[in-house]
Amino acid sequence: MEGGPTLRLDQHFQKVTGLLDGPVGSSPIQGGAVTGPELTFTLGDASIAARLEGDRLAGTRTEAGRTSPWAATRKTR
Repeated sequence: MEGGPTLRLDQHFQKVTGLLDGPVGSSPIQGGAVTGPELTFTLGDASIAARLEGDRLAGTRTEAGRTSPWAATRKTR
């Protein structure tokens, strides 16, 4: 998969759904919500909290008590 996994998001008002497509298959996001520029969702055992900054989401990924930086960039179609 060129460029790494692909996160596909769909928004309906404050609710967000989507899939993370990676080399071993697809995983749905759970509990997706948006409030202003803030996006939160879970993916498996990981919790994602990010802020929209232009064409980029930047924030943190927390899993098993460990937090690390997380980011995604919008791809043009």
